[in-house]
Amino acid sequence: TVLESLSEFNRRSLHLSLAETIQQREGLDSEALLKSISASPRPNESAGLLGKRVFDLAHHFLKADDSRAFVYQMLSGEQALLAYAFEESLVFLRTALNLVPADASNHVLYRLWHGIGQALVAQHADFEEAVAAFEKAIGFAEDDFARADGFTGMARACAQTGEFDRGIHYFDQALESLGSPRANMAIRKSSAIAFISARSLMITAHRQAASNDESHQRASREFDIFSYMTLMTLEKSCLSFLYSGSRCAAAGCRVGDSSHVAASHAIAGFWWSILGLNRIGKLCLSRASRIQAMSSSAQLGVFVAGYKGSAAYWSGDLGKAETFFRQAVPLARRSGEFLTLITASHMLRHILAFNASATHELAIAREVLVCAQESNNAQGICWGYYDCAIALARRGTLHEAALNMAQSN
Repeated sequence: TVLESLSEFNRRSLHLSLAETIQQREGLDSEALLKSISASPRPNESAGLLGKRVFDLAHHFLKADDSRAFVYQMLSGEQALLAYAFEESLVFLRTALNLVPADASNHVLYRLWHGIGQALVAQHADFEEAVAAFEKAIGFAEDDFARADGFTGMARACAQTGEFDRGIHYFDQALESLGSPRANMAIRKSSAIAFISARSLMITAHRQAASNDESHQRASREFDIFSYMTLMTLEKSCLSFLYSGSRCAAAGCRVGDSSHVAASHAIAGFWWSILGLNRIGKLCLSRASRIQAMSSSAQLGVFVAGYKGSAAYWSGDLGKAETFFRQAVPLARRSGEFLTLITASHMLRHILAFNASATHELAIAREVLVCAQESNNAQGICWGYYDCAIALARRGTLHEAALNMAQSN
């Protein structure tokens, strides 16, 4: 090509000229952008408003061997992460890491390592590498919220592999950083009944919203932590599961925005349903659905669909449960929530044992196993082999079913 026929100096000059032209036309200033990202350890979601030319600037300044490449590589990585382009995000952020200025602030270094950890978890790459990235991020944290986010990242990485005890340990460290630790077991048992008041929390959500930015940030992080812990404690202790659900719903109400209120209603609806109060459960779930329908968030979509599916399953409406879990599975895959993906697929397999052919059931069972193996999730692998064994036995291939059942132990 013409570009390849140019000397290295001329190629760099051409890339530099293109980059500066784009930057001028887009009204961007690399120094102002660097100052902005140096001021906060948390990416601003409005970064997406910078437009797609940020990626072009990252490319051309990099090829020009210009120091301005750093800020655009970093912003491109963060923007790709917001767009669920996890593999691309990891490439941009790792490139930015190699270009970090000598005088980079702790906020910049925190954001880089935290972003790398998020991308690694989301594309179910090396989870130990993700834990190490979050640990490095914590080393640059300058406030309790940043430390809590780092520990939360470490916990979520462990959750994806089924290391629930280790993950819960990191979540507890995150809660300690927030000044909102879990109660001890005795108090937890007695306070689990507080979830029974969840419906009243839903009704008064607008009055329960956090009164200031710090309280809002704390409540948002508590919600994220306990939404995961409801899944992680499900098979460990019913009371811990109930306690985590109650803390999650209460935190969602304190955050007060529509997404968190919808998620809180979804949790409440699930619990009212398994307690046998289906009418109240349906009211909560219905409101969650109405709010979620106005949102484009994949995370909220999988959250609401998952709890609606669980509520329908436990109330005996397998047709609706199948519909909701089928909605949850692609959303979980898109958003990189592999623990939720494994759980939703596992529940779907249970339903297909009643509602579909053994061949269809086996196909879903194998999806559970493959996804769990890709993320090295020990519990998910057990579920996958178990699901395959059940589907194979139903199909009449008993020897293969026995082999799978043996591997599930």
